[in-house]
Amino acid sequence: MAKGEDRMKHLKILHLEDNAMKQTAIARVLHDACEAEIDWVTDVASGMKKIEEAKVQGDMYDLAITDMQYPLKKDAEIDEEAGEVFIGQMKAQNVEIPIIVCSSLRLRIREAYGCVWYHERNDWEMELCGMVRNL
Repeated sequence: MAKGEDRMKHLKILHLEDNAMKQTAIARVLHDACEAEIDWVTDVASGMKKIEEAKVQGDMYDLAITDMQYPLKKDAEIDEEAGEVFIGQMKAQNVEIPIIVCSSLRLRIREAYGCVWYHERNDWEMELCGMVRNL
């Protein structure tokens, strides 16, 4: 490592997203921002299962990134409130990790660490990278 170069943080990240192209784009940004170990799930139930496994193993996630519209369980239809359901379940189970909402909807959610508007007219990559680096 060069003199003066900061070591990148290593973060264990849970990513809830049902669109593979969007997941790949977000993962690319995360790897630019930090040394990221990313577990990708496509529904709320799978995400909560990963959280429970992490609790049991004593190796909790450092960050969760969630879309807002995706299935509640595997092979189910997209639910427009899935992100809110996930955030609510995290709160109900007293899981205190930062949550970043990364959605094509322009939102502000009080319970989230941050909200990123995933849209071509927004510099979402820089916004997400900044949030992750400031954790």
